[in-house]
Amino acid sequence: MALLDALTPRLDRLSPFELLDVAPPGTDGEIQRAFHQKAAQLHPDLYRSMPALSPDDHERLETIYSRVAQAYVTLRDPEVRAQLSRSAPQRPGSAPPPAHLASLSAKAQSLYRRAEAALGTGDIASAVLNLRMALAAQPDSALLRSALAEAQGLLPRR
Repeated sequence: MALLDALTPRLDRLSPFELLDVAPPGTDGEIQRAFHQKAAQLHPDLYRSMPALSPDDHERLETIYSRVAQAYVTLRDPEVRAQLSRSAPQRPGSAPPPAHLASLSAKAQSLYRRAEAALGTGDIASAVLNLRMALAAQPDSALLRSALAEAQGLLPRR
């Protein structure tokens, strides 16, 4: 999975804020919404019946989900969150896109995230549609081409 390939190598370097894609200091509501969105995308149980994922991919997914859940628990403590936000670089506005999305236009990022969410709920057809639209918005993106090919591979054969 493109998302696993993007997150796994840098997992140990990401702060709890970066894992949840929330700008410091983040409110309780922002943190909770971000966690629920990530859980909908990354919960290992959603992918148990997908034969396209190898046992190694399932293990990486469980590791990433565990780190996301740990980030949520950490940021729910107001004192710890305040301490972490003081040490985190301040960014105006919302959280920046994850590094693997930084090269995409805002429209392509939005469509890619919709595709991730659709995959998280098992709606592969919507994921493919959103990735096609993202690729139309940014046809030179290798990330989008790879993610589209991966999602199309999950579609049932007719």
